[in-house]
Amino acid sequence: MKTWQKVFLGLTVTGTLAVLGGVVVLKILFPPERIKEIAVAKLVETLNREIKLAHASIGLGGISLSGLKISETPNFAAGTAASLKNLNVSVEWRPLILDKEVRVTDLSIDGLDLNVVIEKAKKKKKEKPGKGPEKEAAGPSSKLPDFYFAKLSVTDSTVRYHDKNTGTKASFSHLQFNTSEVTPTNPFPLKLSTDFIYDGTKGKIDGEGTVDPHKGDLDKAGITLERLNLLWDGQPYSMSGTLKPASAPAGNLTVTLPPMEAGGVKTPEMKGTLNFLYKNELTTLTKMNLKGKGASLKGAIRQTATGWKLNGLTADLEGISATLDGTYSEEFIDLRVQSKELNLKKVYQWVPALKEMQAVGIAALDVTAKGKSDAPSLSGSATLKGASLTSSGQILSKLNGDLTFTPKKVDATLKGALNGAAFDIAFGAVGYRGNHPKITLNGTLAKLDLSKLPAAKKKAAEPAESKKEKTAEKKKPSKTVLDSKGSITIGSIFHPQFKASKTTFQWNLKRIGSDLSKLDGNIAFNVGNGKFEQLKQLGSTNPMVKLVLLPIMVIQKVSRLVKVPLFPKFDKVVFKEIVGDYWITKGLMTVKKSHLDGDIADVKMTGKVNLPKDKLDLRVNAIISGRILKAPVGFKVTGTMKDPKVKLDVQSILKQPQIDKVLKQGEKLLRGLFKR
Repeated sequence: MKTWQKVFLGLTVTGTLAVLGGVVVLKILFPPERIKEIAVAKLVETLNREIKLAHASIGLGGISLSGLKISETPNFAAGTAASLKNLNVSVEWRPLILDKEVRVTDLSIDGLDLNVVIEKAKKKKKEKPGKGPEKEAAGPSSKLPDFYFAKLSVTDSTVRYHDKNTGTKASFSHLQFNTSEVTPTNPFPLKLSTDFIYDGTKGKIDGEGTVDPHKGDLDKAGITLERLNLLWDGQPYSMSGTLKPASAPAGNLTVTLPPMEAGGVKTPEMKGTLNFLYKNELTTLTKMNLKGKGASLKGAIRQTATGWKLNGLTADLEGISATLDGTYSEEFIDLRVQSKELNLKKVYQWVPALKEMQAVGIAALDVTAKGKSDAPSLSGSATLKGASLTSSGQILSKLNGDLTFTPKKVDATLKGALNGAAFDIAFGAVGYRGNHPKITLNGTLAKLDLSKLPAAKKKAAEPAESKKEKTAEKKKPSKTVLDSKGSITIGSIFHPQFKASKTTFQWNLKRIGSDLSKLDGNIAFNVGNGKFEQLKQLGSTNPMVKLVLLPIMVIQKVSRLVKVPLFPKFDKVVFKEIVGDYWITKGLMTVKKSHLDGDIADVKMTGKVNLPKDKLDLRVNAIISGRILKAPVGFKVTGTMKDPKVKLDVQSILKQPQIDKVLKQGEKLLRGLFKR
């Protein structure tokens, strides 16, 4: 055997004997009971709590403790705060043997079970006026003492947390983390994974990064996340970046957010960066820049004590772009939404009413919502470009114009088409949210198809029992009334029973509602040449049409009751014009002028109509076309529309040229007879 081999073998044998001897010496100097005694004493001194320890041992690998339990304050009568299955500590042997000083190098914990309870804070006593709070004496530095762990690990552990002040509950299970080269001054790596339940929501955390402790100075300490994967309520999130300082974490994070849905809004998976700040239990997201498939989100969101504040938050989703500014909370909202180009069809999911109206086209919006979150007041402006919609069977198309609105007033100028006919209107409404709105409308309409207007709703037949129950009840009129005024020029009017050319209407009506006795105002119109047949059906479908054509409908109904030879029936009339001028006071309509210039007669009418009671008191003068009745035939119409009464003016008959001629000839004949 060579010399170096003998030396190496000798050193190896000597080293082995030394290690074995060291183990024997350790077993002699520190038997299990002695180790157990030292460990319990040290823990009691450090934690000031009662300690139970099942087993302790020592070897070259370090100290092992098992079955450790730590009480709540002050002892186990108050409960168990923590327990663990195994604790292995590697120490530096020289200080331990020579000075009996424990210096830990490696620490591993397995099966930790820890309960953390935050008791309710005691109410502070009210301070006497003029006496400020006493300053606490400066305590010892919060900086960490010097220590070193070559390796630190926790496996298969559980931590439970309960804050009795806020009611927050959380539990962490299968907790594992590993780190190395841990000191209070230098950064060290950290790997962490755990399952958790936070206030009933399940999740999982898995991540790794670097901790910079800065000797426990929270204003300087921080963490760098290489990766952090979070599973929250089944949805995966991930982030990386630096958060510093620990006292108010802030930093620039790179995040990945899963697809989400809230309030009918769906967003795809989004990735990007955001500046994050958490201070005083409030979160601020600044310089947010997230992107996904067909979506992006930029701007800033700041949490306040009552809700959220949005600052220039720009959202793009499926071709919809909007900017939001303002505040939002569960109770109140003060939020401004701006969108330069909003595709109406793409917002169906958020505004179902637009889907019901089959709205399409482009709108630009600048809207502020303010007030209670469930019913805010709206103000702002909107511009329509090539929009169309359907409402109550009416098709509005090619809509272009501007709309401004406040909680009290709406103004609009619109151009477009109604059921295919071009219109140009200016519209205004004051008090539209209340029970007495005031509406103004002025404009032009190329053509009005009366057959396409929504018909008046018919009451459903009631059961006999229901009718009996209501016989003693008086029908209460609706409290909602409206005022309306304006003018409109219509190029032509069409209906199977009525046709007319250029027509103008002016009106100013107050308190339009179910109680006609409250109605005031005036209506004036001029209907161009056309023709009509039986108007009963037309009048029954639209109350406003019935009001305008009421005198003509009266003529149609009573024409059969006029006992004058050759008096026309007005079943079919071709006319040059129809003119009307009505004034209404508390439901009593005064017909100042009603003129029908027709092919079979020229009819003029004046008088009164009691609209609530449906009572007629009209004077009619009709010049019949033809060669027999040359002078006006007059008659009075009373009764109701259902049961009109006609009283012929005999003098108007006697004034007819033919009758007058006969009377004069008879008078001459009588005079001649008496002279004989």
